[in-house]
Amino acid sequence: IVTNTGSVNLRAGNVSARMHVGASPYGYGLLRMDGGKMIVGDGVTIGYNNGYNGAVWATGVVEVSAGVLDAGSGFVGGYAENASGGGNGIGLVSVTGGRTVESYWGVFVGRSRAGGVANGRMVISNGLLDIISSADVEATGGAAGGGAYSGLAVGVINFNEANAGSRAQGELTVSGSGVITNAGVLVVGVNGATGTVVQTGGMVRHAPTGVADRKFTAIGYGFG
Repeated sequence: IVTNTGSVNLRAGNVSARMHVGASPYGYGLLRMDGGKMIVGDGVTIGYNNGYNGAVWATGVVEVSAGVLDAGSGFVGGYAENASGGGNGIGLVSVTGGRTVESYWGVFVGRSRAGGVANGRMVISNGLLDIISSADVEATGGAAGGGAYSGLAVGVINFNEANAGSRAQGELTVSGSGVITNAGVLVVGVNGATGTVVQTGGMVRHAPTGVADRKFTAIGYGFG
């Protein structure tokens, strides 16, 4: 829990670190921002199942009500990787205030790679989700043979996927006075995954910068 004027810097000395909030096997993690600032250099993964099969799960929860969460390179809610069978990665993100920033690889809500089941849910009801992803989309796997997107992707199975057991579902809700600004791609449902976006209020500002051929907007992409 980070609150008031608290400060956490995981990028001190220019050494990047990735933070997992809830990791397999059977891990449950909670990160709550009630104020202050947290800086993470190499991204945040919420609910990460890496290589655990069967009924093994990992659940992560991130709640931001005030302050600044600077995720750095990548912000993933619900991620299953190399987890054949029903291995689950479950991520829940709630932004009710403050500012949550992602600056390179992109924001994913429900992502599966090389096996496993990913379930992600993100609710932006107040505050700001600021996606300033700067990676070149081709370089990060936006084309077939990769699978990552620099921007916002809701429900993703990687494009280099040869594992029929990979499944992913993502849901994004924007309501109240929540705001999303996105400088990269916007894709909903990728490569057989299911993505859902519900907006009952707030604002989504999709304005790609450094436009490349694949900085696009798509609902249902590659059988998604």
